Amino acid sequence: MRNRIRIRSLKAKIILLFIVFASLILFLQIVVFQKWIGAIIIEKSESYFQETVHQIGQRADMQFSQFRTMALGISNNQVVKNYLADVKDHNINYQIAKYKITNEIFRISRFDWIESMCIYPAGSEPPMNLFYTKPVFEAEPRIRAMLAEPPGAGPDAITWAELQAEPDSISALLPIRENEIYGILRISLSETFFEPFRGAKLGKQGALYLVKDHVILYAKDRSLIGSPAQAIGETDSVREATLWANRAGRSSASCRRRNCCSKSSGSTASSA
Repeated sequence: MRNRIRIRSLKAKIILLFIVFASLILFLQIVVFQKWIGAIIIEKSESYFQETVHQIGQRADMQFSQFRTMALGISNNQVVKNYLADVKDHNINYQIAKYKITNEIFRISRFDWIESMCIYPAGSEPPMNLFYTKPVFEAEPRIRAMLAEPPGAGPDAITWAELQAEPDSISALLPIRENEIYGILRISLSETFFEPFRGAKLGKQGALYLVKDHVILYAKDRSLIGSPAQAIGETDSVREATLWANRAGRSSASCRRRNCCSKSSGSTASSA
């Protein structure tokens, strides 16, 4: 009787040990499986994030390239230069020159991307409001400085700025000149230009910024528009992707992981 009890007790211990061992193996398998699934999800999420950034970069590349071609087509247009030169030298009536320039520009411009367009002639003549919702009647200090001392870069240089005439809106400034300055062309981008970027999904708390020549051209926070790219460094992010457009009008994208609540730097599209 005692032997039977001992045998049964031994069997119970073996079964209990087997159950504990099997449970441990099952637990380890579950942990490994969860880590494996988690790694796959993270990899897929990262791949999707990078692909999204790549597509945004390509779209930005295409739009800025098209806009640059249009803007330079205006600032380098010989007809526009000739009339502005005559205005500067007082060889033509201002209103006639404005009419002729407007007709020439309407022929080569894409206005669905433009909020307003204005030329500030060199000299004492008032601005030429070519396409606008709110006209301007005098040049701002930054425009006057460009007229007095044009940038050292070539005639194809584009300066991006937020002007007092259109707060929370970004404008491209281009010198119109040959051997001398004839005027400054200002083109303010419309909301339509940035419409494709508003629907970009970069995580639950992602934020997209478009930057050109170290100036923020687009941000959900309108107060950042026209600010230096360093202003984005004040926002927190978990992951970030940098989007920028170089002087040739082309945009590119890269992304990297960051620790939670770390400070982002440069111009970024960040995603939580």
